[in-house]
Amino acid sequence: MRFAGLVHPVQAAVEAISRRGKMCGSREGSDARPTPRPPGAPMCRPLPTGPFPALILISGIAQGPWVVEDCALAAENLMLAAYGVGLGTCWIGFAQGFLNTSEGKNALGLPATSVPVAPIIVGHPKTETAPVPRQEPEIRWVG
Repeated sequence: MRFAGLVHPVQAAVEAISRRGKMCGSREGSDARPTPRPPGAPMCRPLPTGPFPALILISGIAQGPWVVEDCALAAENLMLAAYGVGLGTCWIGFAQGFLNTSEGKNALGLPATSVPVAPIIVGHPKTETAPVPRQEPEIRWVG
């Protein structure tokens, strides 16, 4: 596993996806389309190491009982690994509405049965992010 650019964070995301999941990488100005993975090929291909920002869309390939959860775990792994190599991330939640339309899926070359879950922008942060104030969690133990 290489640590240049997005290879490590993407691989970290792939580790969280079950066999039902799929990742699609795109970047502004790129017309690259995802292609089927031949048997024995790696689950992800290296994405460009720049220029940033890059859009990574984590999506499921069909409806299923754990598609959203698998993709959310992949997104979490991707975001943590990106932070670990000095990159910033932002889950663009408002984009999900568009990406769930046929026009949005066509724009990224996704199949009609695709379930877009996590559109994430990855790039180099301009400044340090201040910690967010948190409330103390309420934890209830069962059993």
